Amino acid sequence: MAFKFENSVFMSWKDKKEIFLLAGGLILLFLNLGQRPLWGAEGRWAEAVREMLLRGDFWVPTLNGTPHLTKPLLPYWLLMLSAKIFGHLNEWTVRLPAAISGVLTLVFFYLLSRKFLEKGLALLATGLFLTSYGFFYYARLTQSEIYQLLWVTAALAWYVHHREEKSFKGYLIFWLLVDLAALSKGLTGMAVPCLVVLMDWLVRKDTKHLNLKALLATLLGFALYFLHYYGIARASGSTLPFYLIIRENLLQAVSPYDHREPFYVYLIYWPELLLPWTPFLFLALGWAFKNWQRLSPDTRWILAGNLAVFFLFTLARCRRFYYILPIFPLSILLISVCLQSYYLRFKRFLWGAVWVFLTFEIIVFAILQPILSSPSEKAFGESLSAFLRQNPSLRVCVFKKASANLFFYLNLPRPVPVLRELGEVKDCDLLFFRERYYQKEPLLRERAQDLWGVPEKLRSKDPNKNYLLWILKKGNFFMPGLIPIHEGINNEKKKSS
Repeated sequence: MAFKFENSVFMSWKDKKEIFLLAGGLILLFLNLGQRPLWGAEGRWAEAVREMLLRGDFWVPTLNGTPHLTKPLLPYWLLMLSAKIFGHLNEWTVRLPAAISGVLTLVFFYLLSRKFLEKGLALLATGLFLTSYGFFYYARLTQSEIYQLLWVTAALAWYVHHREEKSFKGYLIFWLLVDLAALSKGLTGMAVPCLVVLMDWLVRKDTKHLNLKALLATLLGFALYFLHYYGIARASGSTLPFYLIIRENLLQAVSPYDHREPFYVYLIYWPELLLPWTPFLFLALGWAFKNWQRLSPDTRWILAGNLAVFFLFTLARCRRFYYILPIFPLSILLISVCLQSYYLRFKRFLWGAVWVFLTFEIIVFAILQPILSSPSEKAFGESLSAFLRQNPSLRVCVFKKASANLFFYLNLPRPVPVLRELGEVKDCDLLFFRERYYQKEPLLRERAQDLWGVPEKLRSKDPNKNYLLWILKKGNFFMPGLIPIHEGINNEKKKSS
C-alpha cells in the first residue's frame, strides 16, 4: 500500500480554499527568501558549504579551515546540491532547500492527518501547521531543524499508512525515513519517531511488529546510519566522528557543555512554537485529559505521543527552543482531532483566522523582516572582500572570534589567521574584529584614526554584528563601502554619557 494522492490538496483544484492555501504557503515560504542577510547560525551551514566546495571535499565541513564535525552531513549536501544546480552560493540558494523541505513537510503532514481526519478538517489542520510560528520561521532559514521535521513527519505518515502490514519493504522504508531524520540533525531524529511508534504499540497493545522482518530492517537502518559516520571518519582520517555521536547526542543529554536551561523551559517553548494557535493546544490537552475514557485508541496515541516527546526533551538536560520542534505534527494533530466536533459549527471562523494570520505572517516575515534586517555583517564582509581583491598581497587577520556569517561574505580562498593577543598583530597588514573589542582594548582605542567600519545607517544595534577594520600597512588605501569611524564612535560615546 502506498500513499494515496488522488484526493489530496495538490490534485483537486475545485475548492478555492485549497488554491488559496497552496498559494499562500508558497508566498510565505519563498517570497524574498534570499533578501535577508544570513542570520544567527545560518552562516555555519553556508560558510561550511562554501569551504567544502572550495576544496572539493564532500565529507569534512570546515569553518575558517577548522573541521566542524558536530552535525550530520545531509543538510550540507542539500546546500551543495542547490549551489551546483544554480551555479552559485548565496542567501537564496542556501535557503532554498529549507523552503522546499517546508513544502514537503506540509504534504506529508496532510497525508498523516488524512488518516485521522476528513478532508476538510485535514486541510484546515495543514493550514494551522503552515501558519504556526515554529514551522514557517524555520522553513525560511538555512538550519537543520526543518530537515529533521520533514523526515520525522514523513516517517510518521508512512507508519500510520502501513501499520497494519508486516512487510520487510514497509519496515525498511520507515527506517530509511528515520535515518534521514537522524542524518539531518542527530539522534533525536531517530528517537522521536521510534518513541511515538512505541506509544502506539502500547496504547493499542499491538505486538505483531515484533518479528524477524522488523528486526532485520532495524539492523539495516542502524547500519546505514553509521555508514555515514564511517565515511566522515575515513575522509578525516580520525575516529572523532564516532566520538561526536556520543558527545553531541548522549553526553549532551545527561551532562551538556552548553544550552543548559531550566527543566521547565519546554512548558514555555512548546506553546510558543505553536503561536498563534497556542490557546488551541491548551484546549486540546484539557479536552483529551477530561475525556480520556471516551477517546479512540488513535486519539489516545496522539496524546501519549505528545507527552512522550515532551518528557523526552524535558528529561534531557541540554535544552533549546528549537530542539522540541519534532513534537509539532503530533501537537497540530491533537488540536485538529479536538476541533472535529466544533468544525462544522465554527468552520467559517477557523478558516477566517487562518487567512488573517497567513496574511499577517506574509507581511511581517516575508516582506518587512527581510527589508528591515540589519546588513551590517554583509556590508562589512563584502566591502573588505572587494578591497582584498584589489590588494591581494595584503595579509589579513582576525582578532578573536568572528561569525561564520562574516566569513561567508568575505569569500576568501584560504583561512584567516586568528589572533588571541594584539601583540601578534605585527604579522598582519589588516586586522578586523568585532566592534565590542574596541571598548575593551586600549591599543585599539589608541589607533582609532586607523579604523574603518560600515556607515551609521548600516550598523546593527547588536555590537556583535558590527565589525571594524584596522589598516596597519602604511599607504593610501581606498576602502569601498567603508568609512573612517573614530569620530562617529567618539560622538556616540559623548551622546550616551
